[in-house]
Amino acid sequence: NTLDAEQRAPASIGKLFISRSGIEESSCRVEGEADLEALLITQGWTVFHPEQHPLALQVATYRAAQVIAGFEGSALHGLALLAGSAQKLPALWILGDHPSLDLCLQFQAQRFDGFFLHCTRSSSEQASHGEEATLRLNGSVEQIAALIAELLSACE
Repeated sequence: NTLDAEQRAPASIGKLFISRSGIEESSCRVEGEADLEALLITQGWTVFHPEQHPLALQVATYRAAQVIAGFEGSALHGLALLAGSAQKLPALWILGDHPSLDLCLQFQAQRFDGFFLHCTRSSSEQASHGEEATLRLNGSVEQIAALIAELLSACE
């Protein structure tokens, strides 16, 4: 299930995956993200591309979710707009190669419960040249999806 640019946020979303796969090629990419999304959809996740939606719909979608997951980076910045909400915040799972201190501090200040899943690595050659890195999954798409499913099961 995906939310397209013409839809409204549902009243409730169980599992929301915030995707970066639709962002321009020049941005930091995750190899296999589209394949991971396809597999997560079969596991009942809704895939959301925030850059395709107005800000109000992004916030409504995040508020409707019970669990939010996504690769660390700019796609998660809209979660800052959930600050001050009286409702319970969704569980947050950040996937990536190293936790960003600013995002961790932001989410801690907002009182998100969640996890960081170390599941990517960057090309050392790209990183040494200061280029935007293509992140590679630490394992197959199926292994990452299985890890996410196990975490979900453990949290229920």
